[in-house]
Formats: sequence, C-alpha cells, structure tokens
Amino acid sequence: MPSSTSSSDNSFMRAPQTPLAWLAASTVFLLCSVGLEGLWRSRGLEPLPTDGPDKWVESYVGAMGTEGAAIVLGSSRSALGVDPTVLAESLGVPTYLLAINGANPIPLLEHLANDTDFRGVVFVEFMERRFFTAEPEDFETTRRFIAAASDPSLVRRQEASLRELFSRHLVVTGNAVTTVAVVRSLASERELPRPPPRHMRDDRFIETDVSQIDGDALDRRWARVVEEAVLLDVPAQQEQLEAIAGWRRTLTARGATVLFFRPPSTGVTGSVEDRRFPRGQYYDRAKRIIGGHWVHGEDDHQLRCFDGSHLDPRDVPLFTARLAAAIDDRT
Repeated sequence: MPSSTSSSDNSFMRAPQTPLAWLAASTVFLLCSVGLEGLWRSRGLEPLPTDGPDKWVESYVGAMGTEGAAIVLGSSRSALGVDPTVLAESLGVPTYLLAINGANPIPLLEHLANDTDFRGVVFVEFMERRFFTAEPEDFETTRRFIAAASDPSLVRRQEASLRELFSRHLVVTGNAVTTVAVVRSLASERELPRPPPRHMRDDRFIETDVSQIDGDALDRRWARVVEEAVLLDVPAQQEQLEAIAGWRRTLTARGATVLFFRPPSTGVTGSVEDRRFPRGQYYDRAKRIIGGHWVHGEDDHQLRCFDGSHLDPRDVPLFTARLAAAIDDRT
C-alpha cells in the first residue's frame, strides 16, 4: 500500500511535466546563467582552460604521437617553473608539460618505461619529499591521470571535448567561480571572487601574478608540508631508487634521453628541506643509484622562489634554458 505521505508532500520535487513547463524552466535557467556570466565578466574574470585529466590527456596523447618529443614530468613546481615554449625553442622539438599538481611523477616514469615506446627527451622533477616517501594520494593522483589517458571510449572523448569547449567560452564553468570558491572568497575577503593570480596556458604552463599572492604565508605552509613528510625506511628507499634506475635504463636503451632535475627552494621551505634532506644523504645518493643526467637548481644561486617552493616567474626562462643546455651538453 502506498504511503499516505508519499505523493503530495514531494510534488514540489517533480520535474516539469509539460512542454510549456520545460520551456519556462529552461528560460529561467538560461537567464540566470547569462546573468551570472555577465556578473563574473564585469569583475574582470575571463574564460580560462581548466586543468585536470582532460587537459593532461590532450598533452599526453600529443607527446606519445610525436616522434622525438620532449616531455616534463613533475608537480606544480614544474607546472610553474619549466616553460615548455622555452624548452621547445631551445631543443628544437615539440615539448609537452605533463606535470600534475600535487602528484608524484614516479608512476608516470614507470608507465613510460613499461607501457609505451616513447623515445624522446624526458625531464623528471626530483624532489626528496616524493622520491623518498610513498604518499598514497600523490601516487594515486598520477595513476588516475594515466588511466584517463588509457580510456579509449568515444563517450569520454566527447565529454572531454564539451568540457573543453565550455571552459574556453564561459566563465561560469571555471574553477574560480565554483560554489566553494565563492564561499571561500566571501568568508576570507568579504567580496566575490576576482581574477585568480594563476592563469593556465593552452600548453598547461601556469603563469603567476605574484603581486596577488602572500608568498610568506605560502612559504610557511610548504615548510610544514615538508616537515610532516613521512619517509620510507632505508631498505624501502633503496628499493624505490633501484626501481627508478631500472625504468631509466629501459628508456635509455630504447633511445630516450632522461634528465632528472631538482628545482630550487628558498626561504623557510628551503631551510627545512636542507635540514630534513641533506644533499649528500638524499640528492647525491639518488643521483648515484639512479644514474643518468642530473641538474640541481640550487647550484645557480641567482634563482629565486616567490613562496619558497615555486620559481619566481622572472627566473623561469633562465632555469628552463639551463635544463635545455644540460641536454645539449650530454647528447
């Protein structure tokens, strides 16, 4: 027997039942969307490419389909600190930025060695916090992106194309105006969101307006992250480094060139990293076990970070050119 409270009490939740009702609802939705779009544009926000698996897969597919391409593996330090346009001009080959914010590049290096026939140039970001730990979330993020690239379904590709289309033409579909972003802005700034300080280009490089960023506060935040990193025990560290060495040898034997680079750190973050990860015990040991070509960003004392962790935009061309020069010197 139907419940006596079932139908009438929930009638307001029913979808429109007539063409006229559907038309009215669609009109209201359209007017609200147009109004919100106008509001955000009046505050200076513009449609921007949205980073995520879709955009990453686009770069990954381009890299795998381009003979002799160069690719950059890493985290936000690479996404903000290694300019693929500068690399492409210096190396004379198409360059793809495959860095993933907050992720560990190790699973992607393994994937390249074991599941592809890539033969180009591989730049691998080396950070002690990622090579000497096994933080599950960092690994799983990378594996999720790889899985997205391995999904050949037509439906997924069509969905990705639609999301890309919307993000390029509508502010309301961007990350800067999500409900969470609006609430956070109202709570912290007591105003609606303004244009974000970071802008992702089509090649996934992130340009940053450091004048809008509290670098000191971020420096302290990154320092806490480094301080709280849980290291593998020494035998597990050795096992992980030897596995990376094996993947490097596989790629090299196939004809690829692999270069590991350590981005610079400064400020409080740099001090904490120096204390927790002495160069002789970590960087030098990794370099010895893994082998291949290496560049340490702190060998060039001119480089600055605006938040202790990410390169100052003014120094990005210099650091990127240095990576390209290291490849030229060793090939």
